[in-house]
Amino acid sequence: MNVFLRITISSPLCIITAVDFGLSTWLIHQDIFLSCFLCS
Repeated sequence: MNVFLRITISSPLCIITAVDFGLSTWLIHQDIFLSCFLCS
């Protein structure tokens, strides 16, 4: 899970990670991605 969080922290990789894990995963972890976008 640490690797997943580390990837999402990288702003340019946020969207790539979302697509790679699937939209359903993004919906489940949208809070993580939102935090990532806010940090960017």
